[in-house]
Order: sequence, then structure tokens, then C-alpha cells
Amino acid sequence: MTRPAGAASSALAVPAFFALKTIAGLAVIKFSARYLTVEGFTVFSQFFLLSVLLNLISAGGIQNGLIRQAAVAKDLAEVRKAHDAAFAIWAATSLFVCVPVALLHRPIAILLTGSPQDSAVVPWISFLCAAAGPSLIYGSVLAGRQRPAASLAAQGIGLLVGTAGALTLLHMGDAIGAVLAFTAGPVLTGGIGWVMVRRMALPAREPGGKLGEEIRLLLRYSGAFVITASTTSLAMFGLRYVYRQDFGVKALGFWLVGNRISDMNAQLTALFMLQIFLPAFAASADNASGRRIVVRSFAVATIAMAVLMAVFATAPGFFIHTFLSDKYLPAAVPIIAYMAGDVFRASAMLALQVALARRKLLYAIGLETGTVLLFAVIMLIGIKLFGPSAPYVAQVTAQAAVAISTWIIFWRTGRTSGSTMLRTS
Repeated sequence: MTRPAGAASSALAVPAFFALKTIAGLAVIKFSARYLTVEGFTVFSQFFLLSVLLNLISAGGIQNGLIRQAAVAKDLAEVRKAHDAAFAIWAATSLFVCVPVALLHRPIAILLTGSPQDSAVVPWISFLCAAAGPSLIYGSVLAGRQRPAASLAAQGIGLLVGTAGALTLLHMGDAIGAVLAFTAGPVLTGGIGWVMVRRMALPAREPGGKLGEEIRLLLRYSGAFVITASTTSLAMFGLRYVYRQDFGVKALGFWLVGNRISDMNAQLTALFMLQIFLPAFAASADNASGRRIVVRSFAVATIAMAVLMAVFATAPGFFIHTFLSDKYLPAAVPIIAYMAGDVFRASAMLALQVALARRKLLYAIGLETGTVLLFAVIMLIGIKLFGPSAPYVAQVTAQAAVAISTWIIFWRTGRTSGSTMLRTS
């Protein structure tokens, strides 16, 4: 199996891209908080989250499966087969994403913002996300072949262009235009990724070569993603609707700030998992080496999340004033609570990637949907007990419970011969 040189650049790629993404994310949050009203920030955040979801769906939710297949491929011919199967799925998925979203644009806008006023933007978001699908495919192929520097370089250029457009429009007070500009960035990433994948010199597809088996395998990952993403998104959008009805748009805005900071914070762990952990773990030869990779990765991810939380907690007022706006000072507790949840969330993210690498897709579905359903139950009960603080209590409690459960399973399977959790496929 051919592996690239340049281990140093690969090791530096993840923190370098995370730094870039953090700066871009903080700039977007700062500009949206400063130049938009709290209500405008809520509209921007809800449509932004929709674009993130549709961007992932645009490639059929096969990113993890494609990375895994590229990592375990014996030669470039197998990589080519996975690549072509992914594009076949993307072509079909784009149609099934764009048409329903376009037809349901008014109900979607009402669900997100409580008003159909900006519903015309919804089909445009879905179109741009579909056009960005190849960026996920090329990035996954590069990551699977352990070329994170190339994968993240392409993403970085698209991120810079999209962020520049979004910041310009936010400065003008245009929340909707900013969402579209940011969503368009990955389209450029796809073009750059195409050039980089071509440099790998994948062989031409064999005439008459059949992709059915590879498509079916990737569709299993796609199915797992669709179930988990739809369950998570519908549950969270529904919970935000209930929360807005009970406590108002401003309280929802404070919750969304905490949620946005948490998502940006967790991106470091997600990048590490996809670019470094998943390819290495998928290619591990046996359970012993796999468990060593898991333990090391847990330490890295958890310590990173804990350090970020500790730094913010030392002076939340300073960071909110610097990167947000003083009107978001009441969101200090939500932000800290969500960052505390991220410390526990690192374990669940690790367990999810283990399950995906070992093709334990039912376990992955159960883990993701179980976490969000546990969060929902705790939050709905907490609304009566804790009022507006219910989401923050639910976040820490649910993530801690899931983390403890995953590590109990990990250590128990470690004492069992032929562990189903870490067995090499």
C-alpha cells in the first residue's frame, strides 16, 4: 500500500487548519454579533446550521465510509472504485436533496425562524450545498490515503474565500447574503480537490467495471448518516422551536451562541478524528494496535477540549467582548457549559469513529441517536426545573453519561477475546 512521505507536514496540517478555521469562525461570529441584531443573529445562525447539514447530505453522508475504504484499499484501482461509487451516490443524492427542499422552502423557513419572510434563500442554500458535494469526496479520498495536508489545503482556500464574502456581507448587515457566501466556499474547494486527486494518478475505470458492491457498501454508511443526521437535526430544530416559544428569540440567541462556540470548539476533535485517527485506525493490523491508537487519541482529544474550556473559563468576559459583543455577556454560562460537554463529547466522537472504521454501523446509529434523544429528554424535563438553563444542563449531563457508557464498553470488550468493538474487519 503506497503511503506518502511528509509526516511532519501531515502532523502540522490539522492544527494549522483548525487555527485557520477557528479564526474564520470567530470572525464570522464577531461580525454577526456586532452588525446584526440578536434576532438577526438567530436568523443567520439557523440558516447557517441548515447549510452545514445540507453540505454533509450533499455527498450522501458517505464521508466516513469513503475515508475508510480509501484507507484499507490495497491499490489505487480500489481507490478509484470507491471514488467512482461516491460520485454515483452524489449525483443521485443531489437530486433528492434539492427538489424536496425547494418544494418545502416555506415550512423550512418557518421551522427555523418562525417566519416565511426569508424562505426564498432555502433553495439557493440547497443548490450551493449540492454543488459543493465533490469537495467532500475529493477531501475524503485524500484523507483516506493519509494526505491530510493536501485535503486541508484545498478546504482552507475555499474557507478563506467563503469567509471573506460572508464577512463583507455581514458588515453590510446582510445575514442572508452572508450565509450564501459562506456556503459557496466549498464549491471552490471541490475544484482544487479535483486537481490534487488527479496528481495521485488514479487508474482509469475499467471498461464495464461494476460499482454495485462498492455503492452498496457506501450506501450503508450513507444510511447510517441519514438516520443520525435527520434524527439529530429534527430533534434539535424541534427543541429550539419549543425553547423559542417558551423563552423568546433572545434566549434562543444566547443558546445558539453557546452551541456555535461548542461546534467550532469540537471541530478540532472532528478534524483529528477524520484526518488522522480514522485512516490510521482503519488500517491497524490487530486489536492490540487499535486499542493503543484509541487510548492515545482519547488523551489528545480530551486534553485539547479541556484546555480550550479552561482558557475560556479564566476570563469569559474578555473573550466575549473581544470575539462577540457585550450584549452576549449573559451567554457566558451557556458557552462554558457547552465547552464542558465537549470534554466528555470527545469520548463519544472517538467511539463513533471506531464503530464506523470497523463497520459496526448499528452501534454508530445507536450512539448518535441515543445521545441526542437523551439530550432531548433531559432538556424537556429540565425546562420545567431549570427554565432557560435547561439546554446547558442537558448538554453536560447527556455527554457525561454517554462518555461513561462508552468507556465501560471499551474496557469490558478489552477483557473479552474477539472483541466485537475493535475486531478488524
